[in-house]
Amino acid sequence: MSATVRFASALEPDTQVAQGQKPGRNARAKAPAYETHGRLVLGFAFSIEELQKRALERLPEYQSLSEQSPLPLMNMISKAQSLVYLLCDDIDHLWPQAFKGLGMGPNRNGLHIVALSHNRDSDRLRMPTREQTEEMRKILNCGEAKWYKDLAPPTKFNFRASRY
Repeated sequence: MSATVRFASALEPDTQVAQGQKPGRNARAKAPAYETHGRLVLGFAFSIEELQKRALERLPEYQSLSEQSPLPLMNMISKAQSLVYLLCDDIDHLWPQAFKGLGMGPNRNGLHIVALSHNRDSDRLRMPTREQTEEMRKILNCGEAKWYKDLAPPTKFNFRASRY
């Protein structure tokens, strides 16, 4: 499942999202129900090819790996995958609870996700505002945040502690 994040507008509140809130308060987007949709993670997704391209531009050790012959593919892939943690750091000032997620794209391809919210983990149910999401998208230079079918449920260990 891949769907664009829909934020409730203060001018036109979505009755599903705004239900039960006091008048005058801005309605906030809400995570899709786990019971209905299964385990989902909200975030910015990157294919391994995109991560490898970014790692080549950003990580000096990745460049030295790519210059070796024959190419140590497994080492390169793991370095590229760890780039997601650096991308989480890039948006830390806007969303400090960002974490690495693994999701499935519409073509059943695996994606590495700079994750912002998770509909199953009570510690990560909170969602960013539309403005925060847009600012993070600009910083990460990527597409819109979407909901992805989560392949690896978040744990306390794959949050910040296992970054390096």
